Amino acid sequence: MKVHEKVRKIRELKNFSQENMAEQLQMSVNGYEKIERGEVGLQMDKLEKIADVLGMDVVDLLTVEKNLVFLNMENSTNSANYYASQERYVIEIEKLKQQNGYLQAILMEKEKLITWQKQQLDSLNELIRTIGRG
Repeated sequence: MKVHEKVRKIRELKNFSQENMAEQLQMSVNGYEKIERGEVGLQMDKLEKIADVLGMDVVDLLTVEKNLVFLNMENSTNSANYYASQERYVIEIEKLKQQNGYLQAILMEKEKLITWQKQQLDSLNELIRTIGRG
């Protein structure tokens, strides 16, 4: 995917209009349309402005990847957009699975500890009742 195609695709994924992009870049709509069609070369300063408007790093915009993945995560407190190749996401997913395994093991150990502490507490309560009767 060429840079101008990537710009168009990301703009569309973010539901930005060409008019909105042109306005934020302080240029004419016709001029911006030429960028998306690849009819004009882009200088680094213009690429940096486009990346800023799209909320991404210019390096990610310039990295021409065969399989672009767009992930939009939103909740009530914040939103974030992530762009990466599928390969990068596969690696990140594997890391998360490994971390999840570690967390599951920690959770099991925590539950064992809580069970042991409850048993100790029951034993101490029984000891207190026994001493109180005697």
